[in-house]
Amino acid sequence: MDANWAHHFTSWTVSNTPSQDTSSRWGHPVYYASAGDPSYAISDTGYSCGPPAASFCPSTVQIPNGAWHATGSDGGLSVIQPDGNTEIDFWQVQNGNPLSGGGTITVHDFGGLYLNGAGCCGGSTAANQGLPAGAIRGPDLTAGVINHALSVVAVCTNGSWVPPATGAALGGCPSAPPDGARFQLKLTDAQIDAMSVPAYEKVIYKAMAHYGIYITDTGGTPMDLQYDPSLPYVLFGNTSQTVMTALQAQGFSDPTAISLALPWSDFQIVSSCYAQGTC
Repeated sequence: MDANWAHHFTSWTVSNTPSQDTSSRWGHPVYYASAGDPSYAISDTGYSCGPPAASFCPSTVQIPNGAWHATGSDGGLSVIQPDGNTEIDFWQVQNGNPLSGGGTITVHDFGGLYLNGAGCCGGSTAANQGLPAGAIRGPDLTAGVINHALSVVAVCTNGSWVPPATGAALGGCPSAPPDGARFQLKLTDAQIDAMSVPAYEKVIYKAMAHYGIYITDTGGTPMDLQYDPSLPYVLFGNTSQTVMTALQAQGFSDPTAISLALPWSDFQIVSSCYAQGTC
């Protein structure tokens, strides 16, 4: 592979103070709207919404008063609508924080998808997958099990894509895997349990072994796993479900830098036919 391709997972800081929480700057805050929340007309100034990037393209969205999009330049935001099944994802929200009162939300890209569907397509990552998909969440770490695949942002790809992705980021690494590529850790639960690492790391490694990790975007430094931001929980007064709270229960202080290092020889690439259900 290319010399600049990833060799380890980036050290990532988690905290119940959003300004210290890397995911609150560069991740995907998720909010759940209620029927009485303000409605916004959606103004898209960048990429055109539509298939295959988005499952559907709503003209309006309801967002709880006081919600913040991610504070970094990606400005990510995901809102589950009052019907409980409709997810609307945004990239590079231009409105200032906090969002309040309705009106118009101006973004550089967006899309809608259904939670009871295939997880595609939200239009706000290079692979066009739903923003919350693949995130490592506090309740999973508390329960000691992650029952889903993980999402990762890689330093670069070869510029192409394979299912379940329906799009690709800019390439730059001709010998690197494409967007949508799935890696699986080639270790057994017994081998993971025998590792001299904290309990939360074993939970993450087992998810990598059981379900794998999907490349959903580029820009990692070099490989960024996706952790649930603390921002929405702090804003609405409930930090009991955050990643940091789960780690505090295991004796870690706030903030904590999560640094995972596994050799690539421990991983295999899984054929995309599994995502398509054709093999």
